[in-house]
Amino acid sequence: MLSISDKCVLCELEKAGLFGRQSGTVPAFNYSDANKGAKVTWTEATFDEYITDPKKYIPGTKMNFAGLKKRRDRKNLIAFLKTCTEEK
Repeated sequence: MLSISDKCVLCELEKAGLFGRQSGTVPAFNYSDANKGAKVTWTEATFDEYITDPKKYIPGTKMNFAGLKKRRDRKNLIAFLKTCTEEK
């Protein structure tokens, strides 16, 4: 069984800057037009809503991830991402 962090290995994350960053702005990553045009600023709340159902939150996204339905899993993922993407 995959852990929550394993599910995000496929994501293109920078070591610093997920939270507070606007969607579709990591340089050299091929975002969908929908993701670039969403202009979402990632906070715990917006990211929680997004990872619940990415295709519903940003219609037209090409993210290959169905979402996390369990609130506990989303909270754990957000906590993990905060620790690995915060500035050192």
